[in-house]
Amino acid sequence: MVRELASGLKLDTQEGRASLLKQAKPLLEKITAPLLGSLIQRQIAELAHVPANELTQMGVKPSIARREPPRPVRRPAPSRLRSLARVMLLNPQRVAEVDQAWLDANDPLFEHLTDLMTWLHGIGSTSLPSLAEAARGSTLESLVNELMTDLLDKDDSWDWNAEFDGAVKQLHDDWRRRRKQELALRPLSSLNASERQELTDLARS
Repeated sequence: MVRELASGLKLDTQEGRASLLKQAKPLLEKITAPLLGSLIQRQIAELAHVPANELTQMGVKPSIARREPPRPVRRPAPSRLRSLARVMLLNPQRVAEVDQAWLDANDPLFEHLTDLMTWLHGIGSTSLPSLAEAARGSTLESLVNELMTDLLDKDDSWDWNAEFDGAVKQLHDDWRRRRKQELALRPLSSLNASERQELTDLARS
């Protein structure tokens, strides 16, 4: 590439070297690879008998590739079901108070929580160490361990029953809001009598 630029030029004259630099400038501006551009720039400097840094000052330098700004990392949305899941471990018997239909299918913990509820319902009342041992080797082991880790910072004054009640109420309220919106968006002609009555009740509450 450099030889082609230099062919036909008298590089032992000032005019020939100036012509080389003039032809090299647009070529270097098209090169975005830093290593290749630096190498060609150095070769041209040697042929033109000038230091490479002087070429840069004269504007004869490779183009600097534009770096795309880093894309923001999307963090997973926090789960609103997590607080409910962890207090379930403290009293598996209360799992029966939660209707799985209330769970938000878009919540990142949805699938794991349905499995956890089914598992806890079959186990019944037991201690946290016993639950950890029972979950060992199962698909729920990592989730159970994570939820138990969440409980480590709770002291004796923490009212887990109150937190469970609050989480269930929030869960039910969210479901009613989603259900109301779902029914309201449908044409009335597509609703059966039961769904129309349900929509009326939800609108009044």
